[in-house]
Amino acid sequence: MALITPSEISSLAREVFIDDSKANRFIDEAEEMDVRPVLGSKMLNYIRENVSTLGDLMNGTTYTFKDLTYTFKGLKTAIAYYAYARLIVGGDIEVTRSGMRSRDSDYSHQAPIEERQQVSRECSAIADKHINEALDYIKRTEALAAYLERSHRADSQRTKCKIIGD
Repeated sequence: MALITPSEISSLAREVFIDDSKANRFIDEAEEMDVRPVLGSKMLNYIRENVSTLGDLMNGTTYTFKDLTYTFKGLKTAIAYYAYARLIVGGDIEVTRSGMRSRDSDYSHQAPIEERQQVSRECSAIADKHINEALDYIKRTEALAAYLERSHRADSQRTKCKIIGD
């Protein structure tokens, strides 16, 4: 179950025109490849199971912690920016029987890959800021903080492999 809908990419991040099935793939990639490593598997699964009761975490809020007031935009905004960052680089590429193709028409031209990668990096940086703010909120919320601790403890027991060389 995805934590955001395709239309939320446009409303929370940047305007985008893409069919829902392709957008859902980028949302899934963003959740699995960008959000899961930060929050941990158990925490992400807990959020998915309890999304209806975690409105402040999902949509953002203003809260007070140790006499300081914080505001954040929510986990949904972070996911939307991660999905947009992935979509901007690979959204127009399709694999056909004759190989990989980019969609193009007589009336438009594709932005250079370097430009798309730059926009993708910028959006990923924005997403990183939003997910770190959501992580701070989780750490400062007693019930969520305890679950996050258990989540990271379980994830740290996994074997990690590092690829070296070319």
